[in-house]
Amino acid sequence: MNSLKTWLAVKECHLDSAKEIFKDSGFQITTDGKVYLGSFIGPDHMKDVFVQGKVKSWLTELEGISSVAINQPHAAFCAFTHGVVNKWRYLFRTTGQTEESLQPLEDAIRYKFAPAVTGRPAFGENK
Repeated sequence: MNSLKTWLAVKECHLDSAKEIFKDSGFQITTDGKVYLGSFIGPDHMKDVFVQGKVKSWLTELEGISSVAINQPHAAFCAFTHGVVNKWRYLFRTTGQTEESLQPLEDAIRYKFAPAVTGRPAFGENK
């Protein structure tokens, strides 16, 4: 095991005892949490920051797919359903985030992606 790559995520109340117990191990210790296998382990406030960053990058991806959807709707829809959505499912299944953190993605799908794929106004809008 490579101790330089090994992190121990502990609660703030256990930090001092963790440092004492693992002082000679070379393990790195954090109370802020760490990314692990594409998800996040740590306190809720840091998990929220991590998820917000992911949502921001996915919004950029969704913008790109939406621009492709204008001329290639089927290809864009396939990229959306087989690529992008699976990343979302995995992260939200492993971090346990709430629906509120998905709202920017829902808005982008409703107002940008779906109209680009269908060639019609956003769902629920009367035009």
